[in-house]
This record gives sequence, C-alpha cells and structure tokens, in this order.
Amino acid sequence: MPDDTMPDSEPDPRIEESLPQDFGTPHANLDKYGRFQVPKLNADYFLLEQAKSDFFLGLGMDEPRPIAWLWPEHIPIGKLTLIEGESKSGTSFLVADMAARVSRGSPWPGFIGPQLAGHVIVVLGGDNMHDTLGPRLINMQANLYNFTILSGITTHDPAEMRAGKADTDRRLCLPADLGHIEYQLRQRPDTRLLVVDSLSDFCQTDKQFREALRGLHEIAERCNVAVVATARPRNWRSARSKLQPSADRRSESVRCVLNVLVDPNDPSQRYLAPARMNFCREPKWVPFRIGEGIVEWGEPLEAAPVYKRTSEAAQEKVTVLKEAMDCLWDTLATCDMPAKVALKQVMECGFSKGTVVRARRELGVRSYREGWGPFGWWCWSLQKEGEAPGEEPEKGGNDEPGIGKKKPVRTGPPREKKPSPADEFGGVSFERMFRALFVESLNHNKAVEAAAAAQAAANGKPKPR
Repeated sequence: MPDDTMPDSEPDPRIEESLPQDFGTPHANLDKYGRFQVPKLNADYFLLEQAKSDFFLGLGMDEPRPIAWLWPEHIPIGKLTLIEGESKSGTSFLVADMAARVSRGSPWPGFIGPQLAGHVIVVLGGDNMHDTLGPRLINMQANLYNFTILSGITTHDPAEMRAGKADTDRRLCLPADLGHIEYQLRQRPDTRLLVVDSLSDFCQTDKQFREALRGLHEIAERCNVAVVATARPRNWRSARSKLQPSADRRSESVRCVLNVLVDPNDPSQRYLAPARMNFCREPKWVPFRIGEGIVEWGEPLEAAPVYKRTSEAAQEKVTVLKEAMDCLWDTLATCDMPAKVALKQVMECGFSKGTVVRARRELGVRSYREGWGPFGWWCWSLQKEGEAPGEEPEKGGNDEPGIGKKKPVRTGPPREKKPSPADEFGGVSFERMFRALFVESLNHNKAVEAAAAAQAAANGKPKPR
C-alpha cells in the first residue's frame, strides 16, 4: 500500500488534467474542482464556495412530504407564522391562549379532541412575566410546568474583580441573539411551540426585523417546531378599519401571515384572518372576544364578514343622498330638462351641488347636447340613449345601505317627448339648415376669391390681398 506521508510523485504526462469550464460566467474564479474562490476579509487566502443543488428523482420515485400542523390550517410546524395586529388588538392575549392550549393539550378552536401536549418557550418583550403573563396563563388554565420564559441575557465579565460588577443583564436583541433561542430549543427536545411577543420590541431597524424573520424561519426548519411571532404593522391602518387583511411590507419573506382585525362597529369583536398563506389554501376567519382574562372563540366563518359603514355620520350621508336621488328623479320624471334648470330646482330643496351631482351619478342620468354653437345647452334625461320615449326608465343605485335599486311609483302624467321645432315645421331642422347655409356661403366666398386670383394672374397684375 502506498504511504500517504510520501511526497507526491510527478504527474503522468499521458493524463491530461482538464480544468472546469466557467461557461462564460463573468468574474468566475474557479479552482480545479469547480468551486468559487472568494477572498476573505483581512486575510491572504480564499474561501471556497459551491452552490447546493438538489434534484428530483422522477419516474414516480419522489415522495411528497405533507405539511405538519400545530393548529390545523393555521399554525404549521417547521415554519414561521407571523401574527400582525395593531396596538390594543389583542395579539398578546391570542398567543397566550395558543401557548396555554399547547401546554395542556387542549383542542383548537373549530376542532374536536385533544392534541399532543408539549413544552412552550416564550421570548417575552414588553410584558412582565409575573404580573402580566403569569396571571393570564393561570386564568387560561395553562400547565405552567411546560413553560420556559426568555426575557433577557446575563453577561459575565471574568476580568471584572469588583464585587457585583462581573454579571450584568441586558435585553434580547434580534437577530444577534438567535443563537441563545436555538440553544434553549435544543436543550428541550419536547418543545412544540416557540412564541416571540413582540418581535418589534427586539428589532431596532427594518433590516434587523427582516433578518430576524429569516433567522426564526430557519430555526423552525432545523428544530422542527412551530414558531409564532407577533408584530405591529406599519402600512395598513386604513385596511384595518375596513376589515381587509393586509401583510406588512417588511414581512415579504414570511409564507404564513395572519391578521388580528377589530370590527369597527363592535370594538369587542375581533377576527383572526389569513393575510398570506402561500403553501396551502387560506383558512376560515375565526372570530373571538377577550373576556375576563380569557379568549372566547367563536365558530369559524364560512365567508369573510362584509364591512358596512353604519356610523351616524355615514348613515346621515346615505340618507341625504337617497333623498336627493328621489328629488332628482321626480324632477326629471315627466320630461327632459336643461341641466342648469334641473340642478337649480333640486338645490332649492336644500341639497348642495355636490350631493346633486352624486345623485345624478347614482341614478345614471344621461346628459346630451341641444342646439349648436354658443346658443346650445346641455340637458339631463332619465331615458337611456336609444330607448323609446314610452318605456319606463329604471332607477340606478349601488350597494350602499339605504340606497335601493327599486324604482319609485310615478304618480304624475305619463312621460311625453318634448316637441322640437323640427317636428312643428315638417321635420326641418333649423340648426342643420343654418349650418348648411353657413358652409355654402364660405364655399361661395372661396370660389369668388379663386376666380379673382386667376383673372389677375392672366392679366399680369399682382394678386390682391
């Protein structure tokens, strides 16, 4: 057997060593094994990097891996779930209820039967462990033996010799302290849930927030646990008031995002709604209320709730608009009218110009031009273009509460077409006749000028100006 300690012999000249091809890749510095040589900072040697490539076997040999769920259709195992909610929306109560259910193995909302109980690690930010989180877990009948609370880091300085100065405490800072969290997870292999409440308390910048999200997702994959983090969004205050789920722009890398939405009409009613679920179908909305220190869950909704503006100010606007629509309908019901006249008559009933314009848009009033040139005017009509004069016009509307689409019963005389001068004089249109005479006069003047210019050119005289 050859001795490994012997120096290498000279290469055989019959064997040609072929260097790996770079295939025209710019700035590709490869070694003989096809690895990229990357210079290391503050060093005189290179790091060797190679892309990790995975392939499918094909021919039906690939076995799909089903998604493991902690809360079916809501909280997956091995992935990060981000729950976004504004201040006072109840996100801390929500994750405390989830942790209590995991600690004692209670069933999830919308499902029957117990689940597998497990350990829970809570990374606590703003709340205190003893006067806030502890009483909540006790009211929720949690098994406190299955909890580990991480609230800070203790630093020991071995060079400090003064008494009481060697050990100092500090707050967690993410993503720098993600290693401490993963170490606690690996110390307790029976952990099923990791809660970070709230992630915004541990990150100072948006860059740290994004890096912490990616780090938590990698920890969930490596340790095969469900990771739930809460955060306060920045860019969907208007969507929250309309019960529309929306994901924060900083959480684009998270595949599972849930929103806690508060009903604008009933502040005690809250919803756990899906905002992003890219690896499976979106779950149903789950309503809940916060009672005396506990979370009271309702049955999952078959459809998302529809937002309706029922405040007093909004309802008053709807009522005024409906009255303006009825007034404009009665004004134009008998015959078409000039727009200025109809607008003036409706405004005399106490409506503003903007309200009348909105009422016209909701009713679908058609406007058309009468006359020609500076002597013309605009008219409003309830009849659609091309509709016979004797047909009953249909009243328009929208989906706002209080505005109906059913046309009112007309009590006045039947609608008659307004006679025009053309009908009174045998079908002769004076507007068209005036236009034809004007065009004929222009053509006659041009012909006279052209004849005069031709005569002047034949006599050798300059063209008259």
